Amino acid sequence: MQIYEIVLKSAIFINAKIYSAKQLILTANKSHQLMSKAKIKTQKEKPKEVLLLAERIKLLRKERGYNSQETFAYDHGYTLSYYSRLERGEDIRFTSLVRVCKALNIDLKTFFSQGF
Repeated sequence: MQIYEIVLKSAIFINAKIYSAKQLILTANKSHQLMSKAKIKTQKEKPKEVLLLAERIKLLRKERGYNSQETFAYDHGYTLSYYSRLERGEDIRFTSLVRVCKALNIDLKTFFSQGF
């Protein structure tokens, strides 16, 4: 009888752990879905001024003869992922803008002289 009880208790314990793992996975999947929706929502809510900044950075890069984000990023000490976020308007801080303007050999006054 003792072995039967041990096996039964073990089975209950294992089933509880399996159930907990399944619940954890479901919860993680729901959280991921919510975060994805939130990311999509924030991407849509970018102010037009931020998008204008991003477009201006891209335009100036191309005017300087850099057809590739990768080449520009490498030549000016950016990671490609960071620089591409700037051109998408995802991480534009004032300090980032100043640094990009320096890399483009343009002052802020000139940068904002068109399109703003």
